[in-house]
Amino acid sequence: MWTALAACLFAVGPGLVWLSPRLTGGDGGPGWTYLANDTRTAGVVTLFVIVGVATVCGVLTGRFFGLRAGLGAVGMALAAPAFSGGTIVEVLRWADAPGVFLSLALEGLLFAALGVAGTAAIARVTPRHDPMSPAERIERSRAHAVDGLIGAAAALSVGAVAAWVIAREPIKGQMLASGVAAGVAGMAMGRVVAPRAPVATVAAGVLLLGVLGPALGFVVAGGDALRAAYEQRLPAIAGLMPIDWFVGAMIGMPLGLSWSLSVLEKRAERRGEASPA
Repeated sequence: MWTALAACLFAVGPGLVWLSPRLTGGDGGPGWTYLANDTRTAGVVTLFVIVGVATVCGVLTGRFFGLRAGLGAVGMALAAPAFSGGTIVEVLRWADAPGVFLSLALEGLLFAALGVAGTAAIARVTPRHDPMSPAERIERSRAHAVDGLIGAAAALSVGAVAAWVIAREPIKGQMLASGVAAGVAGMAMGRVVAPRAPVATVAAGVLLLGVLGPALGFVVAGGDALRAAYEQRLPAIAGLMPIDWFVGAMIGMPLGLSWSLSVLEKRAERRGEASPA
């Protein structure tokens, strides 16, 4: 497992950076994201390609080593591309605020949609035998839908708080660490409060922080965003780029799953029950 993760981190990720078109900010500098750059079409195509390659790595890793390893492989594969992108201050130096926050929110939505689909695909390649009748399946799917909404809401709220605590200054390493904290705390809380929630649904709650962060920046900072960033008045979670949320979530969620499983097993032992699947 560790060999596969190391290969994603040190081979696949740098390869994606090397093979990707060179994107720049509107001023020709390093302040770019996949939707906020000098060539938006190339940015969008690159986004889909790199996430697609990372998802394939995650599916293959998950097939042999399980769901948590698969999610981690996606995050590891995109760590290098995340570090190659710009920070919020670099983007705001050339992009018009508050309009740029709308582009970042849309980019976050794209990452979230691809992340949920990828998580579901990884979970699908590690199936469990479940000999239920069709009626039992329908009943359980309804219960899982309710649990999924509860789990996603818990993941979104707790993940936002965790990221807010870590995100003090808009520098790339700290922003990625904030995304990891959101992934750990969000997934752990989502699965603890809703043990039967599908992992992909809880992951949606964490990944939608990539939309919430820019939206909050749009509402709070508005057209004065660059000054707010320099004066550290920009909301903490508005400093993360969409790929920071995505990579952090994929790296952090496996640990959150482990923590939640430990909590649920201890809870089941106290009640004399079998631990939930």
